Amino acid sequence: MEKMILSLKNIYMLLMTEDFPIYSEGVISRSDRRGLTMLRFWKGQSVEEFRCLPRGKMLWRNDGKRNRYTSYLCNRSAEIKTYSEYAQELASQVNVSSLRNQIGRFTDFLSARKYRHDILLRRIREMMRLTEAEDPRVTREIADQLQIHEKRNTVNEKDVQSHFPHNDSPAAFAHADSLWNAGSQK
Repeated sequence: MEKMILSLKNIYMLLMTEDFPIYSEGVISRSDRRGLTMLRFWKGQSVEEFRCLPRGKMLWRNDGKRNRYTSYLCNRSAEIKTYSEYAQELASQVNVSSLRNQIGRFTDFLSARKYRHDILLRRIREMMRLTEAEDPRVTREIADQLQIHEKRNTVNEKDVQSHFPHNDSPAAFAHADSLWNAGSQK
């Protein structure tokens, strides 16, 4: 079996399959996920302000052909300069409003499909356990932060602002980027 890494593909699989990372009923029913490919899912769930950035346009473009950059991004299968540049673009755009918009999109998606909350939590816990052990970029500090957020049932303005102290500043994401890069040394 491949190592478990934290990737867009694996998050998609966690939601859309019945055997990833553990076997259970699906988080989302078969009828609600019919026709929802990984690319359609992520294009639909990514907020426009993240897709319309210069590198975002290149990564998320749809010109009728398979876009290798999107595949690399979803699979986290290649380390190319474009991804770190895209991460910097994302960091420059993240603020309370864009983060709330992104959270709202996921919330609406899950609510519209009558997702199974208990199964989602079990799968997230297992995926985090595996990624912490097997993904060289998921440091203990990153895993701890993800577990803290999992325990919260709601996100309010105070929670978001504690991580993004200045709505216009990407300081928290710059710190997260440094943690991510440090994880590759693990």
